[in-house]
Amino acid sequence: MAHVIEEECVSCGLCTEFCPESCITDGEELFVIDPERCTDCGECVTVCPVDCIVGTAAIPVPAR
Repeated sequence: MAHVIEEECVSCGLCTEFCPESCITDGEELFVIDPERCTDCGECVTVCPVDCIVGTAAIPVPAR
């Protein structure tokens, strides 16, 4: 499942700078992630200042 950018996006552009697949573009109202190119690496999630990028990570987080 590709990551998705939610409405809380403030269009700062950090996600586009850190995406290794260059699959995030400036949409009409907010940034969008191309689901065909997204590899679920999670780089965009870690840099988002408003935590508006959701999805599943490529590497599962181990249970505690």
